[in-house]
Amino acid sequence: MDGKETILFARNGEKTILYLFSVNCDACSLNFSTWQNLSKTIKVKDDYINIIAISIDPIETTKKYLDKINIDFEIFSIQDINDITVNFRTLLTPQTILINEKRTVENVWLGVLNPYQIYSIIKRFS
Repeated sequence: MDGKETILFARNGEKTILYLFSVNCDACSLNFSTWQNLSKTIKVKDDYINIIAISIDPIETTKKYLDKINIDFEIFSIQDINDITVNFRTLLTPQTILINEKRTVENVWLGVLNPYQIYSIIKRFS
C-alpha cells in the first residue's frame, strides 16, 4: 500500500490465494476475519504459498479502510479496474481465488465463505 507498482505473480512454483474485495462491500467486510483465520491455517500447512488481497478501490480509500482493521497478509490496490476485469473476467466481490503453481486459476469461491468452502480450501493444502 505504498503506491509502488508490484508484479503480484512473479514467484513461480508457489500457489497463491488471492482475496478480491471492495471497501464498500458488506460481504467483503464479513469475509475479512475468515480470510485472516484461513490465511493463518494455510501458512501452517504450506509455507510456500503467497497470500494477498487486492482492493478494487483507489489506494487512499483502501488505506483509510485498512486503518480500521487488523490484517497480516499483503494488500494491494489496483490502479486500473480493467486489470481485474480482463485478467480475472470478473468484478464481483468478495472472491477467494486459488492460483496454482503454473499461474492458472485452480478454483474460485464467490461471496461470503461458508464452512464447506473453508474446508474445501484448507483440504487443498493438506
